[in-house]
Amino acid sequence: MNNILNKKEKKIFDVSGEIDIKQYNDYVKTFKLTLWINFIFYSILFLIFVLILNTFDRGSIINVLEAYLPIIGVFLLIKLCKLKGEIQVRYQRLEKESNAKKYTMEFYSNYFIKRSNYIIVRVDYKDLKKIIETNHYFHLVDIENDNIIEKTALNTEQIEFVRGIRKDIYRSKIKSNIK
Repeated sequence: MNNILNKKEKKIFDVSGEIDIKQYNDYVKTFKLTLWINFIFYSILFLIFVLILNTFDRGSIINVLEAYLPIIGVFLLIKLCKLKGEIQVRYQRLEKESNAKKYTMEFYSNYFIKRSNYIIVRVDYKDLKKIIETNHYFHLVDIENDNIIEKTALNTEQIEFVRGIRKDIYRSKIKSNIK
């Protein structure tokens, strides 16, 4: 426990919440698109690779595609399985954390600590991969955990603090209600 908390550091604020199915649905909507974009990117990259092979082979594009179609199919199948696996791993992680239900997050100047019945995790802000703001939640994503904060539990100053943790990885996915 001593290595998780620096006793001299002053807590900026804390927030408590409860993970529910509504948060999970928002989570899936937020990250599923990112995973599909990753899949499409690698598919296009592989297609460009095949087109480059075509220039060296000096055959018709159809001959090259016929020769490499099984490889392309296997590659796309592997990427799709990896995509589904990644979604499933994230779901299992969130489901495990959902068993904890109630959690508290304590924010300090360089890190936050998340506590629940099952886990105590310290996350340094430098280790965050993404900070995503949606209409109702903040998602603070590091390599292992997807930490969800309900925005209604935060005041305006705390919302601005979370937005400013790392501006280089912050993204807003707030959808306007105006149609």
